[in-house]
Amino acid sequence: MNDFQIEVLPGTPLGSLYFALSESGLAGLAFDGPGLKAWRGRFPAANADIASGALAGEVRAQLSAYFSGQRRIFDLPLDLSRLSDFQTRVLSAVSDVPFGHTSSYGEIASRIGRPRAYRAVGGANAANPIAIVIPCHRLVGVRGSLRGYGGGLDRKAWFLAHESRFSRVE
Repeated sequence: MNDFQIEVLPGTPLGSLYFALSESGLAGLAFDGPGLKAWRGRFPAANADIASGALAGEVRAQLSAYFSGQRRIFDLPLDLSRLSDFQTRVLSAVSDVPFGHTSSYGEIASRIGRPRAYRAVGGANAANPIAIVIPCHRLVGVRGSLRGYGGGLDRKAWFLAHESRFSRVE
């Protein structure tokens, strides 16, 4: 089992954002709220800093730039070692959905060669430990309806509106 370093980015438009770092990279993100204690339980802390301060600083800088509309694509090392191959394939396809755009669960299922697996895609998307960086909020129902989001549909709507606003700014 990996050890993790927990860091925080305070003051985002949606509240404090916690992130877990491993020796391999960014392993998890979670907003302050009722599920934070359970989230922290999935990332046992190391006795000493196991990730460089440079990585923590870069995560903070890139997330801050995203929230201010100055970043559309993240360039961070990710630790997806706790995911299955299928989940990793789904989240890789989700990462390809451009800033300011959406895709349906069925479209992602087709992209990974499993066109009937849209429900399984939804499950893999729900298992995304690095929401925002892997933009699971960009997946919507077949008719554009908002479907489940671990941070709540109000946050999902906020992310989509935020990206829509800044995708028009060139």
